Amino acid sequence: MYFGDGEWDPAAAGGLGWRFIGAGQRLKGKFAEWIPDFASTRSIPDLQVFPVDSDG
Repeated sequence: MYFGDGEWDPAAAGGLGWRFIGAGQRLKGKFAEWIPDFASTRSIPDLQVFPVDSDG
């Protein structure tokens, strides 16, 4: 899982094969998953988290 607030972060997350979650007002409405800011830790438990496949 990759949290980012830059326009380049989704590509970085995709290159790693990681799920992207946008953060900050600049990215609001641009991605399926978004949190208001990095200080909004109360938002994080609301996200569905799935186990990482140990095979890859």
